[in-house]
Amino acid sequence: MFEAVIPNASRAAWSVAALVLIVYGITCLVHLSAGGRNHLLRSLLMYAFWLFGLIIAVLIVLPLPEISPDFCAIYRRASTPQTVPFRFVRDIARASGIHYQISLRAIVGNFSFLQAFTNVGAFIPLGIYPRGFSRRSLLTATLAGFALSLSFEVVQGTGIFGLYPCPYRQFDVDDLILNTSGTLIGYVAMAVVGVFVGRPTRP
Repeated sequence: MFEAVIPNASRAAWSVAALVLIVYGITCLVHLSAGGRNHLLRSLLMYAFWLFGLIIAVLIVLPLPEISPDFCAIYRRASTPQTVPFRFVRDIARASGIHYQISLRAIVGNFSFLQAFTNVGAFIPLGIYPRGFSRRSLLTATLAGFALSLSFEVVQGTGIFGLYPCPYRQFDVDDLILNTSGTLIGYVAMAVVGVFVGRPTRP
C-alpha cells in the first residue's frame, strides 16, 4: 500500500509547491504596485526565499521512488557516503576531457558541472535573506547554510529517517561544501547590492 502512495504523494507535492509559488508571486506584484524601492527589494527577497524552499524540497526529496523488492540493489551506490572533499572538481574535469583540451563549452555542458552549479545556486537565497532582512553576521549565515545542508544530507543518507529501506540519495561531502559556498556568495552579493540601493526595511 505504501508503495502505491509514494507516486501520488510526489505529484501532489509538486502541485502544492507550484501553487504556493504562484500565489506568493502575485503577492509580490501587489507589494510592487504599492511603490517604493524598499517595497520592491523586500518583495524580491521574500520571493527568492520561498523559491529557495521550493527548489530545496525538489532537489532533496523529490521525486519519491517506488519501493520494489530490489530497491536496495537499484540504489546500492547511494548507501555508501561520498566523503572525499572536492571530488566534484575531478568529476568535472574527467567529464569535460579537460586534461586533453580545455573547452568552456565542454565544462559547462556536462552533468557534473551542472550538478555543482545547482548545489551552489540553490543556497544563494539563504545567504541573501539574513543579510537583507535580519542583518546577521557572515559567520552566522554561513553556519546556518552548513547546518541546513548537513540536515538535508542526513535526510538523504538515512532514506528519510528510515522511511525507505535504503538511501536513494547519496550523502555527499561535496554538497556540504557547495551549499555552504552558495550561502556565502549570496551574503556577499547582498552586501554589495546594499551599498548601492540602501538597506531594505524589515517586513
